[in-house]
Amino acid sequence: MRLLLALTVSLSWCASAQSPTDVFDKAPPKIDDALRARVTKFFEAHVGGKFRQAEQVIHSTSLDEFYNSEKQRLIGFEIANITYSDNFTKAMVVTNVELDWITVRLGKIRVKPPMKSTWMYDAGEWWWYVIPRKEWETPWGNMKPGAERSAGYGGPSGVSMPDVKAILSQVVVSKTAIHLSSAEKSTDTAEILNKMPGDLTLAIEPVQIPGLKVRIDKELLHSGETARITFDHEPTDRSVKVTRTVRVNASPTGQHYEFTLTFAVPEELKKYLPQKK
Repeated sequence: MRLLLALTVSLSWCASAQSPTDVFDKAPPKIDDALRARVTKFFEAHVGGKFRQAEQVIHSTSLDEFYNSEKQRLIGFEIANITYSDNFTKAMVVTNVELDWITVRLGKIRVKPPMKSTWMYDAGEWWWYVIPRKEWETPWGNMKPGAERSAGYGGPSGVSMPDVKAILSQVVVSKTAIHLSSAEKSTDTAEILNKMPGDLTLAIEPVQIPGLKVRIDKELLHSGETARITFDHEPTDRSVKVTRTVRVNASPTGQHYEFTLTFAVPEELKKYLPQKK
């Protein structure tokens, strides 16, 4: 079976947090330093695209899995957490990696998820090894073994990719209805939250509405960050204003968020409005 990134590791949306008992499981410095060195060598091989060098730290029982896996370069990595077990002879390592996740609809998205890998101590060295799994955890849920991917498909072979709708739903807009005044100075706001594992870039489409200023406090959203969009309206007169639309574009998802602006009518002008029957 071919696997993503030459790694039979699991992508996890949230890295394991350190528990109060970790202090009692803290490895002796020599053991910890030795493991970190081997983990670093493994991931450096994927950053440099020199995958053969990774074989130096792969256990013999897992070499076939590595040979048959799909190879993809990482952009960067950082060891985040190590959990030891079996009297410091096995370890689960959480490494924050940076990579380009490719989907059919969205194309290439740069993401920075934590990645879990398993290690064993054998013959005086630490080795990366594979625990057979029936499914893989990803930032968008579990992926189960499925049919071979079609030609040009950006995901891992033999794995059913997450639903694109599920990915897009991880960009959350607080509201799209904006309420302002036709006659008085007024302000309203909306927020966009990026719950995806990668970055999101926002851009407001230019709009010509007299007296209206639309600004965003943060155009580049890292994972977990929120942008506030502020709509300031300082009317030049007290006339009735028609409903307008402001659009914010997001990349690399290609989403468009439309905000509908309605303007409250001054009391003295309501009598001139068409009466509802």
